[in-house]
Amino acid sequence: EYLTLTAHWVTFGSRVRPQCEDYHCSALLNVSQIDCDYNGISIQKQLEYWWETWITSIGLQIGITVTDNQTMGKTLNEGEHSSVQCFCHTVNLIVNEAIKSQRMVQNLLSIARKICERVHRSPKAKEKLAELQKEYHLPQHQLIQDVPSKWNTSF
Repeated sequence: EYLTLTAHWVTFGSRVRPQCEDYHCSALLNVSQIDCDYNGISIQKQLEYWWETWITSIGLQIGITVTDNQTMGKTLNEGEHSSVQCFCHTVNLIVNEAIKSQRMVQNLLSIARKICERVHRSPKAKEKLAELQKEYHLPQHQLIQDVPSKWNTSF
């Protein structure tokens, strides 16, 4: 498990962009490997140390902390800092549950995964795929195996 601290901000006075256009910036400030038995309080202390090191010590203010971990979010909200659940992570959880609840979609994905697996493992199957793509004037693409925990790879 890793704990990371990434800063995101918008600057309006950028030399890179013309005046009056916003410019989104981000920087990875710290990455640390943590034990799985770390609790919310110890993670909060680690984050507070990083915030002091990277942000408040140079006169900046901490905005909102975004997390994909509900327990950590709750711990931070109980302390001095506010946090919100990561929107992308929330959408991922919702769509994964929707996919899991649809038997037909599950069956289709299962068949597609087996086909991908077969083509990846068998030179003969790869050759047949290329042959069919050529015959039907299709682009010569390789099959991509999806990652079941990431719904957008299933498309």
